[in-house]
Amino acid sequence: MPPQRLTVLVNNTPVTLWQGAHVKDALIGAGGGRRLVRKVEAGTHVVVDENVGAEVELGGALYAGQRLRVEAHR
Repeated sequence: MPPQRLTVLVNNTPVTLWQGAHVKDALIGAGGGRRLVRKVEAGTHVVVDENVGAEVELGGALYAGQRLRVEAHR
């Protein structure tokens, strides 16, 4: 079976990646380059899965239709 692709939203921007990609890959693919990743790594921002209302880590797995939002850490 050929590798599968999946599409997620990052701050309402669709990003299509190979199955097995991680949250970090989606942030990079959203057009912000590593800028968003650096903000999360610095602890000033967090990534929230809007479908479940929970924070996710950069190494977390993705699923088709996932809606991610990067927001300032409170």
